[in-house]
Amino acid sequence: ISTVALDDQPLFASAESAPAIALTNPLSSIRLSLATGENKPIYHENEKVTYNVTTDTAGFLYLLVFSRDNVATCIFPNDNDRDNQVTRGLVAIPRASTYEFPVSPPFGRDVFVALLTKERINIGDKVDYSWSEVFERLNLRGLQEAIGNAASTRAVGVKTKGLGLDPQNWQGATVVVESKP
Repeated sequence: ISTVALDDQPLFASAESAPAIALTNPLSSIRLSLATGENKPIYHENEKVTYNVTTDTAGFLYLLVFSRDNVATCIFPNDNDRDNQVTRGLVAIPRASTYEFPVSPPFGRDVFVALLTKERINIGDKVDYSWSEVFERLNLRGLQEAIGNAASTRAVGVKTKGLGLDPQNWQGATVVVESKP
C-alpha cells in the first residue's frame, strides 16, 4: 500500500515515514494507490505535478502533503475543486484546467498521502495544518484500538463507537516526491 521504503530505516523509522505508517490502514479491504502522473520521484522548480489515485471503492478523496517543519497541506479538495466525492477507478488530480500544482520553494522531500473515506471528514476546510492537527482531525483512535485488540487477543472484544474513523471505512496510500531548484 505504501510506497515509502522502510527496509533501511531505524527501528522507529524516520519522521518522513510517520504519515506513511499512520495513514495506511491494514484493517481495511479498500484498495487505493497513489502515483505522480508523470511517474517521477524528483521534480524541479516550475514543473507541474499531477497525481493519479486509483481506488476500488467510491468515497471521499483527500490529498495531503506532509512537509518538513511540521507542515501539512491539503491540496485536494481545494477552492477550485471542492467536490471530493469520487467513484471507483482512476482519479487524475487536478481534475480541471482551473488549477495546477507547480513546484516552488521550499524544496525537499515531501510525503503525499491520498486518503479515501466512506464518510466525509473534517479535512479540507482550510489549506495549512500541522501534522498533529491532521492526525487529531482524523481521530485514528479506532484504528489504534482495533490493531491493539487484534494483536493482544483472539477473543470477542468490545468496540467503542464514536472514537474515530471506522477501520473498515478508510484507506490511505503514499508517495514520496522530492523537489529541487
